[in-house]
Amino acid sequence: MAMSTSSSEIGSNTIGDWSRRWNPLAQGRNIEMGERLFRAAQDRACELHWFTEGRISNEFRARHSLLTLHIWFLHKRLLKEDDLWLQEEVFDILWNDSKSRIRAVDGIHELTVNKHLKDVQQVTFQHCTHLDHVTTLPLGSKERMEELCAAIWIHILLKRDGETESPEITEQVIRRMAAYVEYQYDNIVHKLPLEHFKEGRVA
Repeated sequence: MAMSTSSSEIGSNTIGDWSRRWNPLAQGRNIEMGERLFRAAQDRACELHWFTEGRISNEFRARHSLLTLHIWFLHKRLLKEDDLWLQEEVFDILWNDSKSRIRAVDGIHELTVNKHLKDVQQVTFQHCTHLDHVTTLPLGSKERMEELCAAIWIHILLKRDGETESPEITEQVIRRMAAYVEYQYDNIVHKLPLEHFKEGRVA
């Protein structure tokens, strides 16, 4: 009986997923929600304070890493909601946006855009994987804080692993950013009401 119920549920979920993926109205809603979520992440990643008090570089990779961080928050919430189609839509928008930003960089030839996009995707996944690892460590532990600070140091501040000196970036700056990441992770993934999340109200 349990196996029969499970099979029925799987079949129902599959039909629902298929309908959402191929139904034009459902596709339109998915695109709209994906755009809304992406723009919310983009707006937060473009705030001026990151490049002043945050001491983050204004060049392409640093700005992309900030965007990646805020997309990662969405990714973790969408995993929690088991919304793989919307997650796919958000990443599709990210890659299209990345292509546009690559094309805007001086000296980039159109024939090399796809190659540069693959490089961007690789560093994006490395960044997300590092953040995923941080969340496996005990909340509030010294180990978790140190690993999160390392992720920020390497992927957002773009410092080499093992590099310890950077006069313009103090420990206070890094720890303040780490506290922000922990707060937003907890808020967006665990506390934010679903209706607010899908409206893009994730600030």
